[in-house]
Amino acid sequence: MVVISNMHNTENVSTVERKDKYGNKQTFTCPTPIRVDMCDQLMLVYFVSWKSRWWWVKIVYYLLDASIVSYYVLYKETVKISSTK
Repeated sequence: MVVISNMHNTENVSTVERKDKYGNKQTFTCPTPIRVDMCDQLMLVYFVSWKSRWWWVKIVYYLLDASIVSYYVLYKETVKISSTK
């Protein structure tokens, strides 16, 4: 796999947690550019956009998708914080 990034240094390595098919979490190391943004992953799963001829409609759908994902992430963090109290 070839990845080109002008933002990240080649020595930067981050860790990610993934679940296997049994539900067990495992930690892996990966280069920073490979680490996929969670917002982009969720937007691919929960998208509401439709095809349109007009460019501005695509922007409106993108903003709607991004706001839905942001609210979902905030909800998950709020539930996590309130359950620890």
